[in-house]
This record gives sequence, C-alpha cells and structure tokens, in this order.
Amino acid sequence: EALGLWTIGEVLRIPREALASRFGVMLPQRLDQALGLLPETFVCERLLEPLTTLREWEVPIDDRFALGLVCRQMLGELLSMAERHGMGLQELEGELRTETGHVTIEIRLVEPTRDERHLAQLAELQLERRTWSGGVVAVRWAALRLGRLEQAQGSWFLDEAETKMARAFNG
Repeated sequence: EALGLWTIGEVLRIPREALASRFGVMLPQRLDQALGLLPETFVCERLLEPLTTLREWEVPIDDRFALGLVCRQMLGELLSMAERHGMGLQELEGELRTETGHVTIEIRLVEPTRDERHLAQLAELQLERRTWSGGVVAVRWAALRLGRLEQAQGSWFLDEAETKMARAFNG
C-alpha cells in the first residue's frame, strides 16, 4: 500500500532485481510458484485432530457383509470431510470394538485418493484378513493424514477411463 501496489499485475511489472532487493528473495520465488514457473512441493502432515466417524450399536453385529457396508459408508463420510478441505485421504485407521476386545485396521496409500470404491475394497481386504470373536459393537474410522491430489487438465472428448490412461502415459 505504501508503494502504491494494489494488484499482482502491478507487482509483476517491477523488475525482478528490485523485488528481491526491496522484499527479499521469497517474493519472486513465490510469484514464480504461483505462475507455475517453479515447482512447489506440498508435504502431507498428520492432522492435529484426525477426521473421525463413529458408529455404535446396542446389539452386536455378527454379519461381515453388513460390517463391510457400514465401513464403506463411513469411508464415504471421511472422503466428504477431506473434500471440504480440498484434499484426499492418504492414511486411515479403523478400529472395531468387539464384545471381547479391539481390532485395528490400517490403510496407508502412497498417494492421496478420493476413490471411495478403492478405499472400500482395501478396507474389505483388511476385514477378511482379521479374526475376532464375538460381535462388533462399535466401529471408528479416522483419517490420520490427508494429501493434495494431482491436478490434471481433463478433456471434453475423452471418457474417464481414456483420461486416466492418458494421464498415466504422460505422467
């Protein structure tokens, strides 16, 4: 304001050397990142308070199919919460409280995702591998780590499968 700069366009018209000498090297670097001239790495961090969803029942659930359906719905809720932050899920922890104890399920992904079907399949695989006695009285899912999703230009002329193949081939 003191220099009469009100827009980014006005800042961009100032010579680079003058920007760095007046404002330090951070301003030209951040401008280049904002314009896509320099890469900017985003590091996923653990949430201070994880996004969580919880279901409890008075009558224990013995049916694994029903349990898988409940987990799928809960993962959908977590995805909606993460989407509000503009992020995808990268690390999840599930906990089943049974009549006799606790069973923990961990899902860690290399890249964040918003693919509910994929997450549900991973959760179902984890449920198949676990054994417990008694019925399940509560399920809790927590998103421990979120991450930014890769942004890619879509196409009006390719269907979703072709777009994914093109991204994989180019990326």
